[in-house]
Amino acid sequence: MNWMDLSGLSTPFPCHRPLSEREKRDQLRQHERINGRPRPHLSVIRMNSTYLESADIWFGERGLGTSITTVLLVMCVPLVLLLPTIWLQALGLMPSTEERALLITIGLVGPLLLFPFIWGLVWLLRKDAFAYTHYPMRFHRISRLVYVFRTNGTVLTVPWDDLFVTLGYGTRGGTTFGEVRAHVLDAAREMVLETFGLSHSTPKSSDGPVLKSGEAVHPDTIYAQWEFIRRYMEEGPHAVIDEVQQCLSIDRERESAVFSFSFLANRWSGGNAVLRALAFPFVLVWMPFRIITMRTSKVPRWPREVEAACVIEDGDPYAIEGTAAGHLITLYPEAARPAYAEAGALEAGPGQHPTHPTSSLPEAAPGAFHIHAPGTAAARKTRGRSSNQKRKWTQGK
Repeated sequence: MNWMDLSGLSTPFPCHRPLSEREKRDQLRQHERINGRPRPHLSVIRMNSTYLESADIWFGERGLGTSITTVLLVMCVPLVLLLPTIWLQALGLMPSTEERALLITIGLVGPLLLFPFIWGLVWLLRKDAFAYTHYPMRFHRISRLVYVFRTNGTVLTVPWDDLFVTLGYGTRGGTTFGEVRAHVLDAAREMVLETFGLSHSTPKSSDGPVLKSGEAVHPDTIYAQWEFIRRYMEEGPHAVIDEVQQCLSIDRERESAVFSFSFLANRWSGGNAVLRALAFPFVLVWMPFRIITMRTSKVPRWPREVEAACVIEDGDPYAIEGTAAGHLITLYPEAARPAYAEAGALEAGPGQHPTHPTSSLPEAAPGAFHIHAPGTAAARKTRGRSSNQKRKWTQGK
């Protein structure tokens, strides 16, 4: 599972401030390749030769905030219902064995403590539910622009090469988390004007420089996803197409209950059958709250000018997206056959079809290709590496 804090969602990222020395030290440069396997970590919504659309860093944890706040709100209901009784007893309109002074104190102080607490819970609930189902990002490799759907429904447009990419940190429950963040800087490139997250967070074990040394933060989460985006923008879709095993079909409609279950199970287990079984009870508890979150939230829609700038060429061999059932499909199968075969991602075969590699979802209609599941013999043979091989991540030019 990829852990994260809610920095940037529950509270905005700190902006209108100078870059810190830590951020300058941990900078990740767009033109510097990181040696290792790029991985999308269940973040790709759609990809083609024009743009890559990715889910936000909070998408995987949606529903968790709703579960916590809902439970606390339910616990507050008996206290709210008890207040009228206390007031009536304090006024002498109902019998009570308690001293009147105590009842008056509780009747006055109780609401002053309880109602702000409830308001805070509702405020937090609306950060998760009654919002947007996700906050997508589009990386346009032709125009080299990045479009970011903000939490308030507006869109940030910024040149890819102007972004200052570095590591950001947050805390939750006493644990420090690290993630890749992109800063929009002023003309002098010293002041941070706006920030958005690029990858899922993971805990770190020390306050020293992380990821540069690879000692404190698990690199397979943060470095891998950043490198996936970076290689797409700098090298093209052919450099990462074989790493995409699933596209999230969340840009046209709210996710279904089946999709929610499959997504949470895969996120917690990483496709491991044993971990999936262990995570099953937790997923069952979490899933209803995720469904509530998604059903009460709106699907984000890109402005017309963004869609006009992101037109896909007919016959794009790398154009892929997901279906509502969780299957990955190519938009132009015949054009994709030679391109995917060259990349080593697909194996041509009559009657085969692209399916979700690690779930028990029903199969889609037959198509042209089958995507190898991670860790299968075919995938290892095609990619020329073992699925459980340890990879050392280093930053290089």
